[in-house]
Amino acid sequence: MAEKQEKQQRSGESGSPSPSSSADSGRVVNEKPRSQGGFFSRLGDLPELKFRGKLLEGQTLNWCIGFIASCGFLMFGYDQGVLSSLLTLDDFQKSIVLMTPLEKSNPLCWLDYPESTQRDYSQCTGDPNTQAAAVAVYQIGCFLGALLILFKGETWGRKSSTFWGSAIMVISTVMQAGSHEYILFSLSRVLGGIGNGMVTSTIPTWQSECARPHQRGFLITLSGALISGGIMIAYWVDYGFYFLEGSIRWRFPIAFQSFFTIIVMIGLLYLPDSPRWLAMKGRTEEARAVTARLLGKPIDHEDVTTEVKAIKEALEVQSQGGGFQYKELLTNGPSQNLRRTLLGIAAQFFQQICGINLITYYAGFLFENSLGFGPELSRLLAAANGTEYFLASLVALPLIERTGRRKLMLFGAFGMMASMAILAGTVSTGTVADNGAPNLETRYGVTATVFLFVFNSFFAIGWLGMTWLYPAEITNLRIRIQANALSTCSNWLSNFLIVMITPPAFANLGYKTYVMFAVFNAAIIPCVWLFFPEPKGRSLEELDVIFASAHADGANPVKRAKEMRHIEGNELEGELDKYFGSRYNIKLEVEDDNIRMEDIEEQPRSFLRAILSSIANIPMVSIEFIRNNPHFILFLICVTCNVWYFWDTIIYYSELLENVDRDTWIAAFFWIFTARYYRFAIGFCGYHFYRPSPMQSRELWTSRDVTVILPTIDPDNPKFAECMLSILENRPAAILVVTVGAAMRQRCDDFLEHFRQAYPMTQTGVSAIPHPSKRRQVAHAVPKVETEFTILADDHVFWPSKDFIPHSLAPFESPTMGVVATYKCVRRTSPGKFWSMSSIINFIGCLYLERHNYELRASNGMDGGVFVVSGRTAIYRSRFLKADGLMHRFCNEKFFFGLFGGKEGLGPDDDNFLTREAYKHDWDIKFQQTDECTIWTTIGDESLSKFRGQLIRWARTTFRSNPCMMLESNRVLIKRMPWSFFTVYLTGLINFALLWDGLLMFTYYSALGADEFLTTEMRKLLCFMLFTKVWKIVPHFLRYPSDLLLLPYQILFGYVHSFIKFWALITFWDCAWLGRNLDAVDDEAEHSRMPLNMDFSWGEVRPNRPSYGYHY
Repeated sequence: MAEKQEKQQRSGESGSPSPSSSADSGRVVNEKPRSQGGFFSRLGDLPELKFRGKLLEGQTLNWCIGFIASCGFLMFGYDQGVLSSLLTLDDFQKSIVLMTPLEKSNPLCWLDYPESTQRDYSQCTGDPNTQAAAVAVYQIGCFLGALLILFKGETWGRKSSTFWGSAIMVISTVMQAGSHEYILFSLSRVLGGIGNGMVTSTIPTWQSECARPHQRGFLITLSGALISGGIMIAYWVDYGFYFLEGSIRWRFPIAFQSFFTIIVMIGLLYLPDSPRWLAMKGRTEEARAVTARLLGKPIDHEDVTTEVKAIKEALEVQSQGGGFQYKELLTNGPSQNLRRTLLGIAAQFFQQICGINLITYYAGFLFENSLGFGPELSRLLAAANGTEYFLASLVALPLIERTGRRKLMLFGAFGMMASMAILAGTVSTGTVADNGAPNLETRYGVTATVFLFVFNSFFAIGWLGMTWLYPAEITNLRIRIQANALSTCSNWLSNFLIVMITPPAFANLGYKTYVMFAVFNAAIIPCVWLFFPEPKGRSLEELDVIFASAHADGANPVKRAKEMRHIEGNELEGELDKYFGSRYNIKLEVEDDNIRMEDIEEQPRSFLRAILSSIANIPMVSIEFIRNNPHFILFLICVTCNVWYFWDTIIYYSELLENVDRDTWIAAFFWIFTARYYRFAIGFCGYHFYRPSPMQSRELWTSRDVTVILPTIDPDNPKFAECMLSILENRPAAILVVTVGAAMRQRCDDFLEHFRQAYPMTQTGVSAIPHPSKRRQVAHAVPKVETEFTILADDHVFWPSKDFIPHSLAPFESPTMGVVATYKCVRRTSPGKFWSMSSIINFIGCLYLERHNYELRASNGMDGGVFVVSGRTAIYRSRFLKADGLMHRFCNEKFFFGLFGGKEGLGPDDDNFLTREAYKHDWDIKFQQTDECTIWTTIGDESLSKFRGQLIRWARTTFRSNPCMMLESNRVLIKRMPWSFFTVYLTGLINFALLWDGLLMFTYYSALGADEFLTTEMRKLLCFMLFTKVWKIVPHFLRYPSDLLLLPYQILFGYVHSFIKFWALITFWDCAWLGRNLDAVDDEAEHSRMPLNMDFSWGEVRPNRPSYGYHY
C-alpha cells in the first residue's frame, strides 16, 4: 500500500496532467560579481532595458526570445538568397565586372551578340572561379566569426555575442551596397560573414538554454524555418527590383538585409542572457530571477528552485576537472566530449554537402544557365522555389517533437538522394545551342524544375532547422558554446566548399554535378542511422546520463537513447552522481594546468573502439531492420517497379502539366488526383515515422496498478469465458464485471466463481444495472476503481500475450499521458475457405480493422494524434475517468455539433467521446502497436445482417462524432494534431471511394481525349489505384498469404461501403447498436422477479486473497 500511495502522490490528484518537481538540496554556487576586466570583457555587460516600465516575463518573454532568434535566422537566410538572381543581372555585372565570367550566351560580353565573335574587353573579365570566390568568401568570414565565439563566447555571453555580431553585419551591409569594385565587395562580404558567424554560433545555444525541453525543438526548428523565409523574401525582392533601371536593382536588395539586423539589435536590449550562462559565471541570483521570469512564476516557486538546482548540479559535476581547457574537446570519457562534438560537426557538414546551397546561392543561375529558362522566368521560378521552400519548412514544426530528429533527418536524406538522381537523369538529356545557351526539352525541363522544388521540400523538412538544433542540445553545458562554435565552423567551411565548387563543377561536369550530390546524400543515411542518438523530449542534463551510461556499459548511445526512459528530479541527480561523482569521476584531473597524458592517449582509442563496434553492427542492424520492417522493404520494391513501369507516364504527366491552365479537364484531373492521394503519400511517411513506447528496464507501473472494467450482456457466450481467461492471465489487481438485471448478474456471479478460485490474486467483482447501456455500465464501475489505471474492455476481445498490461503501460512513463490505444486484429476464423459467405465476411472484417490500424499508426507517427481510441480495449489514467463531471457527460452526450442527444444518452460512440475529452483536458494519447499490445476480436463470424449492422453503426459514428471533434479544432486539433484533423476528421466526412474514383477516371478519360476507354495510360492509372488500395492491408496478407485470392472482394467492398456510408449519412441520428439484441436483454431484466442489488459482489472471502483496496 505504501508503494501504491507513493505512486499516486507522484502522479498527483487532479484531473489534468501536472509535471513532477523536487525540492532544492541546498547546494549553493558562490555568487561572483560582474566582470570588470578589459575592453573585450566589458563587451559582455550589455544592459537589459525595461519595456513599459517592467521586465518581460512568462510566455511573453519566451515568445520574444523566439521572435528575435527567428529574426536572426531570417537575416541569415536573406543574405544567403539575395545574390542568387543578382549574379546574372546586367547592372550588377556592369558594376562589378570581375564577378562575371566570359560566356557565349551573355550579350554583355560581346559587341556583336548573338554572333559573339567580337569580345567587349571592358566587361566579363572574370571566370567561374572569381565569381565563386566572391560568393564563397562570405563563408570564410562566417568561419572566422565562429572561431571568435569559440574563444570569446563564454566571456561575452549569448546575448552580447549576438548583439555585436549584428552590429558588424550592419556595417558590412552598408559597404556591400556601396561597392563599385570586386575587392571592396569581397572584403565587405568577409566582414559580414564574421558578424553572421558570431550570430549563428550563439543564437541556437541561447534559445536552447532558455527554452523548456518540450518547446526547445519547436522554437529552434521555427528559427531554422525562418532561414527559408529569409531566402524567400530575398528571391521576391530580387524579382521585384528586376523590372527597375539602374544600380538600385542590386544595391537596394543587398542593403535591405540590415532591416532584420537592426530589429535583432533593438530586441536584444530588452531580453536577458540565458540562466545557464549566468549560473556558469557565478551570478546565481540573476540566474534564478531569469529562470522565474521564463517560467512565469514567483522566484521562490518550487519549479524555479528545481530548475536552478538542476543547472547548478550539472555545473558542479561538469566543473570537477577545474576550469575549461580546449583540450577537453578531445576527451572521450563519461562526458563523451569528443563524440558529441563530432556529432555536431558531422550534422552541420551533412547539411551542406547534401547540395542545398547549390540551389540557395545559385537558383537563378541554375534556372537560366542549367535548365535554359529566360531571365524573367528564371527569377520568377527562383522566387516560387523560395516560397515553396519556406512553406515546406513549416511542415517540420509540428513534427519535430512528435517524430524526433533522427527520423526526419533520415527521411530528408532519402528524398534528397532520389531528387538529385532524377535531376541528373533529366538534365543529362540536354544539349547546347549555337549561342552557348543550354537547350532542354520542355518535358525534361518541367520535370527537373519540379524535382528542384521536391529537393527543397525534403531538405526543409529534414535538415533545415535540425542541424542548428542538434549540436546545441547534444553537447553538455561545460563545452556547449565551444562545441557549437566548432559545429558552426564546420557548417561554414563545408558551405564555402560547396559554394566555391559549384560554378566550376557545372562548367566542367555538367549534369554529373547532380550525380555527385546524389552520392553524398546516399552516404548520409547510414551515418545518421548508426551514430546519431535521438534527443527528443530529453532535458540537457538527461542527455549527459545517456552518453555516460553508454560509455560505462560499452553500448551505442543510439540504442541507449531508445531504451532509457525519461528521468528527472532526485532520480536524475542520482544518475549524475553515479557517472560523474567520486567513484566514476571524469578522467580529466588537472595537474599544473595540463591534462594527464595517459588520459589523452586513452580517449582516441576509446572513440575508435566505439566506431569499430558500430561498424561491426551494420550487418546485424540491417538484417534486424529488414526483419522488423517487411512493409517498408516491400514498399521500396514496389516503388522501384512503379518508377520503371510508369516512367513514360511520369514524362507524359509533365507534358500534361504544361497545358493545365489551358485545359479544364486536365486541371480537374490534377486537382482531384492531389486531393485523393496526398493523404496516402503523407500517411505513408507517418506510418514509418511511428515508434511505440519502449519498455524500461525499471518499470514504474505494473499489472497490480490496473483495474479492468468489463461490461457484458452475454455472460453465457463462450467468448466471454475466453475473454476472462486471457485477462486473468495478465494478473490485474481487479476485474469489475457489470451486467444487466438480477438474473444475468446471478448467472455471471456463479460462472466467475471458478475463475476466482483459480486466480486468487485478482479480485473479481460483479454488479448490474437495470437497463442495458455500455456507457452506464462503465460509469457504474468507475467510482469503485482504486488503482492508478483503468482498462475498459469489451467482452469479446482476447489478450494473447501475458505481458499485455506491462507493455501497454510503457507510455505512461510520461506524466502527461492519459490514454493508450491498443493494436486490434480480427481473428481469422476460416482462412482457406474462400468461397463461403462466413469466410468472405470475416476476411472483410479483418481488412476493415487493418486499415483502421494503419490510419491510427500514420496519424500518431505524424503528429502524435489518435483520432479514436478503440472501445474494444484501451488503458486510461483513473483520475482522468474520475474527473469532475466526466461520467455525467459520458452518459448524457450530445452529438452532431451538440444538436442531438442529451438526457436520453447515446449508446455507441463511447470511444470517440473519451478521445475528445482527453484532448480537451490536455492529456496525451499514444497508439501502442507491439506484438505484446495486440488484442484479438471477432467480426463477421456470425451472420451477414449483424456485420451489416456493425458497418452502419461505425459509419454513423463518423458523421455523429467528427463534427463534435471539429468544434474543438481551434484549441485542440489545429494546435496539437493538424494532420489528424485534416486527414481523418475532415476528409473522413467526404471519403466516398466510389465518388472519388469515378471522378478521377472520368476526368482522366476526358483529359486524354481518346476514342477508347482502356488506353495504356488509363490501365496504368488503374494499376496505381489498385496499388493504393492494397497497400494499407499488406500486413494481413503477410499473416495469411492464401487470402490474396479474396482480394477482389475487398476492392468490391470498398465501393459498396460508399453506399453504406451514404445511408449512414442520411440516418446518422439513429443510435441503435445494431450489433446485439439489446431489447431482448432489456425484456429479460424487466420481467425478472429477482430484486436487483447494484453493489459489487466479490465471491467467497478467503484469508489468502489480498484486497488491494477492494472490499467484500
